[in-house]
Amino acid sequence: MSDAIESILNQSYSEFELIVIDDCSTDKTSEILGGFAQTDQRIQVFRNSSNLGLTKSLNLGLSRCGGEFIARHDADDLSEPERFECQLAFFKDHPDHGLVGTAVTRIDSHGNIIDQPIVIKEVNAVRVLTKGVNPFIHGSIMMRKSIVDMVNGYRSEFRYAQDYDLWLRISEIASVGNLSERLYRLRIHQAGISKMKLHVQIQYAALACYFGGERQKRKVDSYTIMNKDFNGNIEAFIELPEIKNEISHLIGRILFCYGERERAYSYFCQVNGILNMFLRFLCKREWLFRFVRRAARVAASRRK
Repeated sequence: MSDAIESILNQSYSEFELIVIDDCSTDKTSEILGGFAQTDQRIQVFRNSSNLGLTKSLNLGLSRCGGEFIARHDADDLSEPERFECQLAFFKDHPDHGLVGTAVTRIDSHGNIIDQPIVIKEVNAVRVLTKGVNPFIHGSIMMRKSIVDMVNGYRSEFRYAQDYDLWLRISEIASVGNLSERLYRLRIHQAGISKMKLHVQIQYAALACYFGGERQKRKVDSYTIMNKDFNGNIEAFIELPEIKNEISHLIGRILFCYGERERAYSYFCQVNGILNMFLRFLCKREWLFRFVRRAARVAASRRK
């Protein structure tokens, strides 16, 4: 965490406030944050009285921000010194944009480079967003506060994929995109994410995509109904017969993008239709599956 904070304090653009939300940590986080706050007046630390979870803590952070732009940053990652400067310059030249991320370098727990993933740029970010793909790294994002306020920030019932749901809603009222410069270092830990947690994340992402489709058709979605009739129980809501088939297709499509061929196949088998038949065909032929996925990633990075 100390390295992450220092990477922010060492930005070439220095006129910012650093809002840190301590979600009732039990380690030395509070002590470390207090030390930084004493030496730099730009830092404001807010400690939750109880553990609120990520989404509510994110909204609390948004409510404390007073600037025109909001940049996200995760506690274990690093920003290159010119990140803020480059993103602000982009916003100045592109007043229609409400959100911009950056290309990233993935690093291990020791800071060694793992890889440099292909970045999906602004020209087609919306198109891939609506197909169940999240082209943005959450911690690399900078947003216009006015746009975030217009869509009411993160939606509290999204315990997972809250960023993807927000990007979809922002993309409906403003342009979004990624810079091609690698200005963010995303730390990947060896333990990784459990398959169970990944599955739950994908369920939430599929619902966010489903809600996006609803808004495209009739300008509103079923989020309010879900909160009222299901007490925000997303897992129960997606089992509704009238939406289950579409959710299954979306989950399969997201798993397909993750490279989870066999699991994607199991979801495509739950839904009828020519498209799902074709996707089942791809999933059963590993060489073709890998070729199509790679071709799609390359095309997404190059399309103008």
